[in-house]
Amino acid sequence: MLFTKIADMYYVIPALLSFTILIILRFQDSAEFDYYVLVRDCYQKEIIVKIKGKDKNYMSKQIEEYVNIQFERITKKTA
Repeated sequence: MLFTKIADMYYVIPALLSFTILIILRFQDSAEFDYYVLVRDCYQKEIIVKIKGKDKNYMSKQIEEYVNIQFERITKKTA
C-alpha cells in the first residue's frame, strides 16, 4: 500500500486539494495567454502573427480546414 496509516491521509488530501485550487486559480484567466502562429505568404516570407486566447479556437478551426483542403488537393493530384 502507498499509505500505511490512515492518519497520513489527513495530510495528503488537504495538500492535494489546495494545490488543485491554486492551479485552477492560476490558469483560469484565458486572456492572459497569447498564441503565436507562423504564417508564410506567397513570397515565402515568414510572418509571426499574435493571436489572443479567446480567438484560439476560431483560428485552430480555420487552420484545420486549410490543412484538410490542402490534403484533398494533394490526393487529387496523385490519384
